[in-house]
Order: sequence, then C-alpha cells, then structure tokens
Amino acid sequence: MARITRKIGSLMSERLRYFWFWIRAYNRHGIHSPFVYELMEKAVFNQQGVEYLFMTNKRFREFSYFNRKRMRLLIKLLNFYKPSQLVWMGNNHQNMFDFLEGIFQEIWFLQIKPDDKFVFENELKSTDWLIVDVKSIDLELIYPIKNRLSNDSKVFFLETDKDFFRLINEWKGKVELDFFFLKILLFRKEMKPQNFKLRS
Repeated sequence: MARITRKIGSLMSERLRYFWFWIRAYNRHGIHSPFVYELMEKAVFNQQGVEYLFMTNKRFREFSYFNRKRMRLLIKLLNFYKPSQLVWMGNNHQNMFDFLEGIFQEIWFLQIKPDDKFVFENELKSTDWLIVDVKSIDLELIYPIKNRLSNDSKVFFLETDKDFFRLINEWKGKVELDFFFLKILLFRKEMKPQNFKLRS
C-alpha cells in the first residue's frame, strides 16, 4: 500500500511540475529565433498524419502519459528532419526504441547499451542524431562525443538528473530546447547559446 501511495505521489508531483513548466513555456508565438520558430511551426505543432497513427496503433496506447508525449514529439521531429541514422544510447526505454524502429524502417537505428562502451568509443565516428536514455547509462560515456558532432547534430535526452545539468553546463556553444519530458541540445554555430522552454 505504501509503495502504491509513493508511486501516486511521484506521478502527481511530476504532473504538477509539468503544469508550472507549461505556463512559463512558449508555443511558437513569442519566439524570436527563426530556426526555433520554423521547428515549432512545421514539426512540433504539425499534426498531419500523426494523430491517425496514435489512434490506430494499440502499442502506442500502452505507454505511460509522459512516454506518449515523448513519442509524439520524437515522431514529429523524425518526420520533419528525416535523418538517415539514429544512435540510441541506453535501454531503459527499450519499448520506445523498438516502437520507433518499427515505424521508421528507412532510418538506420544503432542502439548502444550500457555495456557497449567499446562500440561507442571505437566504432561510432560521427552522428547527427543521438538519443540518450539518461537513467540507464553513465553520462561519462558521452563526453567524447562532443568531437563527433556537426553543426547539424541534435542530442536528445529522454530524462534528466543532476549529472545531465553538469554535462550541459560544460558543453559550451549549445542551444537547449526544453520540452520538460524531452530536452534537445543543438550546436549550430550561427546561433548564440540560449535556452528555450517550449510547449508541444
């Protein structure tokens, strides 16, 4: 009983934090960055073809509330950017990885699990799309990746903790897009470092 009570309390606390985040965050209006505005207009708030997938796919309805929100946003961004390769670090959200890999068969998915340090350090030369499943890996593993990112690289963090905030403070020259349940780091040279709190 106590375990159930703690779980309910944790869920309520997260929903409350999300509510306070949401009222302070921006939609596409009020954003002065053309790059971020285009992303919000053409990807985040574009519902074309996406809602049908969510309504008809039974597996999608099995995800938790915040994982459904993560999935919606990731699918919209994948449809918008159409990357040829996606690197996924970690396996705490294995069901999300399997779901996306099944939908986007034209994208080459590479999963690096917590014990695959050799693969990461020796075989992964570059990446434009990196999804980090924060709670299942040691963030020390991704420090070397800074040298493998391009101007178009995007790093997605599914969850965050104190190590994440230490990491992004050390990575200079980045733009952070904060959707609460998903954070994206960009390294575009033409954009000054800044943080956007965004609705989705």
